[in-house]
Amino acid sequence: MAIISWIIKYSSVIVIATTLSYASGETPMYYREAWLDLLYYESSGQGYESLVDNAEFFITDRGKYAPKDEYDASLQLAKSHDVDFRRRFPLRYKYLCENHGIAYKPLVTSRSDIESVQIVYPSRYMSNPASMFGHLFLIFESKNGVLDSSIFHYTAVPDL
Repeated sequence: MAIISWIIKYSSVIVIATTLSYASGETPMYYREAWLDLLYYESSGQGYESLVDNAEFFITDRGKYAPKDEYDASLQLAKSHDVDFRRRFPLRYKYLCENHGIAYKPLVTSRSDIESVQIVYPSRYMSNPASMFGHLFLIFESKNGVLDSSIFHYTAVPDL
């Protein structure tokens, strides 16, 4: 009988806390626009659905349809600084660290075979600053040549 009483009290506390959270007007983190955008969720008639069809994009089995489940699982991995999570989802990891006061420890890798770095302007309109600096490539050329090189691609939206 004591267990049933404890379950009822515990359930009541959860219901009251959830109600107060919603009543205060504060949107839970997993339904905030930034999180929904990060995983490409769109509101559907019965909840949310991500535009991504690849199961590798999600941590949980129901991640495509359950922003809360995906958020909770991601938060646990961010708190534990899981290396695989940090490598596969660096932006999610950074977002969760910033919003939960978790020490941000990004994974930084470098290649030892880089011989030169080149900046490439892919636009023909050299007199237009938006074209000139709004689209750049940095090529980190390896000892094996350009085809084995790393490329950093940068684009900007100049009219914002």
